[in-house]
Amino acid sequence: MSTPSSPALHAAHPAPPVVLVAEDSPTQALKLQFLLEDAGYTVLLASDGEQALHLATDQQAAHRPDIVITDILMPWLDGYQFTKALREHPATASLPVLMLTTLSDPKDIVQGMECGADAIVTKPYDDGQLLDQIARLLQHTGTQSPPTYKGRELALPENPHRLFSLLLSTYESAVAQTRKLDLACAT
Repeated sequence: MSTPSSPALHAAHPAPPVVLVAEDSPTQALKLQFLLEDAGYTVLLASDGEQALHLATDQQAAHRPDIVITDILMPWLDGYQFTKALREHPATASLPVLMLTTLSDPKDIVQGMECGADAIVTKPYDDGQLLDQIARLLQHTGTQSPPTYKGRELALPENPHRLFSLLLSTYESAVAQTRKLDLACAT
């Protein structure tokens, strides 16, 4: 697991990376704050998408975010609207956005992709998986290099439809299996 003190991330970010968390649940926001600060990140908290957008785009801010973690279901601006607004603003258009949500329907994943999210992690999440995802997004920020997984460079298909179909079908299969397990455990 990469942390802010690892050489790859420290070279790209002399100061600890700044994570902007947009989360309307105070309990969830504090849980994320403790996890991220314990991992060495600097954390900015926003209780809704509108406040988060202001923090992300404020040119006078002491800390500018290096990555955003946003809930989807929030007041004022939901996570989709917030992410779309980030993509439309020149200062934040390439900022990595990770959506953290209880929503798990494939249509929610497609909507996240359409608004410009870089990753979606469902709640409840595994702390280690979330930290790995953050490190991976920070590592690939602003690069056109091929993606890597567990240290191995990936050769992606040229056809975006094939990639989308593969990812969506895998996700749909995982959701179906989870529902079957939930039903089996309930009986």
